[in-house]
Amino acid sequence: MSRTEPITLYVTEQRKQEIEDRAEREDTTVSSYLNHLIERQLRVEAEDELSAESRATEELQRVIDEGTRQLRDATEDLRELNAKTGVYTIANFELLKQNQKQPAIKDALSTGSLRLREDLDLDTEVDPEAESEPPSDDDDSNGGDTGGSLVEELRGS
Repeated sequence: MSRTEPITLYVTEQRKQEIEDRAEREDTTVSSYLNHLIERQLRVEAEDELSAESRATEELQRVIDEGTRQLRDATEDLRELNAKTGVYTIANFELLKQNQKQPAIKDALSTGSLRLREDLDLDTEVDPEAESEPPSDDDDSNGGDTGGSLVEELRGS
């Protein structure tokens, strides 16, 4: 490619002499010498940009890897928490049913099942009026000493 476009450059007399001396040592013209310096500088800058992009890509990959590791750790923690919750729920139920009759247990399971299906935004408090009729004094089929449901006993009613 031929060089046909001129560029005017202003330098001190000292700098001009230094450039001319260097061009002479390389056995080339001042114009060729300066053109070579400019090409070399542009190449260095392009390499620096690529290097910066590469470092940014490496940093991004490091952040992704760290996020992935944290997500895996959180998932494992959640699995462990769910397992413990299940164990504690079953253990709690086993302990509670030792003191309750079958109808009270069925009532509590039914209430729990209904609550699980309700929208989380709704109030999940149990309305004692809405529950099944209280047992009569001679009816011991609903469990505990007070004759109330397991839900009432758990609520402290």
